[in-house]
Amino acid sequence: MSSSVGGADAAEHALFRDLIEQLPDLVCHYEPDGTLLYVNPAYAAHAGQRREDMIGRSFLEFIDAEHRDFIGRALRELMHLTPSNPVGVNEHCSLDARGELAWQVWTDKALFDAGATRPSRFVSIGRDTTEQRRSAEQVQALAELIQRQARELAQVASADNEHSLLVTVAEAARFVHSLESHTDDIGRMADAIRDIAEQTNLLALNATIEAARAGEHGRGFGVVASEVKTLASSTTESLSTIGSLTAQLRNDVAGIVDALARIEASSLRLQESAADLTNVADHAR
Repeated sequence: MSSSVGGADAAEHALFRDLIEQLPDLVCHYEPDGTLLYVNPAYAAHAGQRREDMIGRSFLEFIDAEHRDFIGRALRELMHLTPSNPVGVNEHCSLDARGELAWQVWTDKALFDAGATRPSRFVSIGRDTTEQRRSAEQVQALAELIQRQARELAQVASADNEHSLLVTVAEAARFVHSLESHTDDIGRMADAIRDIAEQTNLLALNATIEAARAGEHGRGFGVVASEVKTLASSTTESLSTIGSLTAQLRNDVAGIVDALARIEASSLRLQESAADLTNVADHAR
């Protein structure tokens, strides 16, 4: 009977491990010098390597030369983490397996041996932020365009060129609507990432339970699963902040759209008045 129960526990433990390893986030467990003890398939795929070829080697070997020094400095900074402050967050980029620049936000958890004050190893989870950064850059570019359009609006108004004013307002409105669309895209990406974080949290919790059932055999993976759960919770908190900022951005965009509509209406009235004055002047000749 005990053998049957032990076999069931081992099967469930293997199932939860497989589920966690299918997550899209990059997960790794490593020593202070960067020597990898564990990587999940997403991490190996990002590096374009086989998992078995990465274990026992420093992850810095798989970073392109241009970004290796910066990431190496970030690794050394992790040694300043303490038992009372064991979590660090940083963002950096490197080339992925396709040779394309990819950004990730990494949440790093330092692990300490009993009584030790310096980390003995780390568990890190990296979430890809490449698309979010691109969207943010597009939002910034659109904001700069709107500022330029606003300056041009002021110049056109001072020159009493109503037709040009209307054209400029229409162009600015198009940029604002594009900004609104990108804001919605950011919101949808944040929602998708939040769903993944919640799934990660649930799976890591289940894996921790199953690792505990597996006893000594599940001890190593239980450490990784526990830290993934902690990091997923940190990600959820960060996403709440992103949600608040996105909501504020939506409100600002709505205010700009309303202001442009009022400007356009005023410009139309100015144009109509100018036309009436022109007609009066023609009839007076």
